[in-house]
Amino acid sequence: MKIFSGSSSTDLTNRICNELNSISSSESPISPGKLQIDKFSDGEILPLFKESVRDEDVFFVQTTNTSDNIMETLLVIDAAKRSGCRSFTLVAPFQGYSRQDKTDHLRSSIGSKVLADALVAVGMSRIITIDLHASAIQGFYDVPVIHLNGNKIFIEYIKENQIEDLTILAPDQGAVKRASDFCKAFPDSTFAMVN
Repeated sequence: MKIFSGSSSTDLTNRICNELNSISSSESPISPGKLQIDKFSDGEILPLFKESVRDEDVFFVQTTNTSDNIMETLLVIDAAKRSGCRSFTLVAPFQGYSRQDKTDHLRSSIGSKVLADALVAVGMSRIITIDLHASAIQGFYDVPVIHLNGNKIFIEYIKENQIEDLTILAPDQGAVKRASDFCKAFPDSTFAMVN
């Protein structure tokens, strides 16, 4: 297993490696792999693995919230697959385009499906992400999706800080189910939705 960081997630990748080292009994510490991301003067991205990934399970940590991050991710997947990795797991703490999970407007795209198709087409084996805009997005992928729920962390934080007059707010209709599930931990809270 090797873990690499995208341009958007260096700090998180270091923290993941530190956490893995704290629970591992292995004598060889886990550290982020050597991946160089070059950019040409015209903005083109060139990822270069500076160590072998042949027959390795590659984990790549990257938020896919911008076009550059998405293109970087696609090129890293391609480079890893061409270098003979056994599997490629994208760890996306924020999965971009997840709000575009249906056509809300006449003649619009479904950006979440387009991104899923592109990631799978270049060779992604699985994705680990957190709090997708809608759980149904998992069905856009033809590979396993590990969809984590962040509510537990936020619930503990709010309870520790004893927030009074708590209002749980769903930013749109797509978040109503998540927000209402969150409210179950705080029966005295108020629920609201932005329309």
